[in-house]
Amino acid sequence: MQDPAQQPASAVRLDGKHISEQVRAELKADVAAFKAEHPAFQPKLVAIQVGTRSDSSVYIRQKSKACQEIGIEFEHLQLDDTIQQNELDAQVDRINNDPR
Repeated sequence: MQDPAQQPASAVRLDGKHISEQVRAELKADVAAFKAEHPAFQPKLVAIQVGTRSDSSVYIRQKSKACQEIGIEFEHLQLDDTIQQNELDAQVDRINNDPR
């Protein structure tokens, strides 16, 4: 008989799409419950993109879709890749200090 410690571990196949759908459903319920308790609060995600990398654009579109599905406002702020650091910092400060 083979020693159980030397037997290969069995792999578990994960269904990423199913897990993602479950997580989004839970988040949607959590967001709705929080908004019901705090009606003046509107959660928001702002994605700041510097430049026009296509892979970043795809990622941002996915975040936009996820936000829409779970009830969070989404804003995509597209900035030119020539932006200076102090200008970018000012944009981040503006977003962070937005009372909405």
